Amino acid sequence: MSRLLLTVARRLFVQPSVTTCLEYRCNKKHAVSCREAILDDYQDVMAIAEVYQGRDYLPSKYEAWIKSDNIKCYVALVNDDIAAFSAGHIIDNGETAVRLAGRVKDTYQRQGVVRTLGRFIRKQFSSSGLIKFDTFATASLTYDPSKDISSKILYKETFVKNILAYRFKIKDLKISSNDMKNMPSSFQMTDMEAIFSSDATCKHLFPNKRFLTDWVPFRLLSSNIDDIIKPDTLMLATSGHDRPNNDVISTFLTTSSHFPCKIGLAYNVNVFGDDVTELPQHILMHLENMRQISSDPEVVISLFVVTPENIVRADIDRYLCDTNISRYRDAEQFTKKRVFERPFSE
Repeated sequence: MSRLLLTVARRLFVQPSVTTCLEYRCNKKHAVSCREAILDDYQDVMAIAEVYQGRDYLPSKYEAWIKSDNIKCYVALVNDDIAAFSAGHIIDNGETAVRLAGRVKDTYQRQGVVRTLGRFIRKQFSSSGLIKFDTFATASLTYDPSKDISSKILYKETFVKNILAYRFKIKDLKISSNDMKNMPSSFQMTDMEAIFSSDATCKHLFPNKRFLTDWVPFRLLSSNIDDIIKPDTLMLATSGHDRPNNDVISTFLTTSSHFPCKIGLAYNVNVFGDDVTELPQHILMHLENMRQISSDPEVVISLFVVTPENIVRADIDRYLCDTNISRYRDAEQFTKKRVFERPFSE
């Protein structure tokens, strides 16, 4: 599908206006009304719940999401009280809806509010007539799709990646000029287009046929590149030109994303490729990027390194120890990213 058709798909993804709410009775206690979120809802949405152990990305993205053409935000209200929130990101030429940043107040847990909001959102999604897949990524190790009653069609786990969590202050980093040799090269949008166009490279770097950045699993389509690459994204590639690689353009790839959070600065390194010996130089460049992003040496960095599941965690810890970075053991909630998908149904 062309980018023109993708634009049309996004415009077809129309929600009711703020004054138009759909009301459901989710149980005998609560009548729940659902609508599109607006900028003025910011404080009420942020007050719903503390999530992600101080690493909540929604506060820094909320305004941009509200104004976005392909990310839509929704709230559920009980007696005019905003009780739950969820966003939907439309990707893959308008064919995939990704659930993001969902949360519900403790007082409305397990009372049908989330299910009601989900049903409302699926109704909005269906207005485009294009969506084929319903997907999300989660760090929950206990999520069991067989117990998800939001639809008769069950989610299936499509792939898993490891999360390695680290926490440190900028001032404590140890990087010498001697370390900054034989660095990987940065790449741009045209390079990504070449990678997505190379079957051999995609098979090598993306065996699951997805580009997972943060919590969004993009299919390997050129129309997704604008969403994948942001102005502040650092993208690094190791070329395999010096080794037999069967036409693989790049043998190892990392991309970054970052946002302010309650901890300080959240920084994510997304790893593609399974040769862990390539990783140290990539990480060093990302650490230097963190220094440039934050001029305050006291700022706390919450670093997530997201790797293929077959990479041994101890190997990465060993490579990072020379930089004075050690694993953050209190981040037990974040050890895996699990991606689920099912056919879309209203």
